[in-house]
Amino acid sequence: MAARRVLLPMLVAAVACTCLLCGLSFVCGSSPSASAATRSLRTSQRAVPVELGSSVATALEVTTAAWGANIALLLVPFTFLIQLYLQSERTKAERAELGYD
Repeated sequence: MAARRVLLPMLVAAVACTCLLCGLSFVCGSSPSASAATRSLRTSQRAVPVELGSSVATALEVTTAAWGANIALLLVPFTFLIQLYLQSERTKAERAELGYD
């Protein structure tokens, strides 16, 4: 009976180790098909020409509306949570003062 209690955990551990060590992942352990030089060459061929502007600068541009939305989506929830915390602390202090707690 003792061998049976040890057998199942050992079997599960062996399967887990086999899966981790043999590289069974979502790509099935395959190696990349193209070398780094080939990939960088293909990427540079598809890059935006210098005359049209830098693609990095274009990607980093933030519009005024997006900036305002980021501020509002951070400021409004944090203000609500701070007010909720302060109100609950005040209520706890009032209850302790009156002896309810």
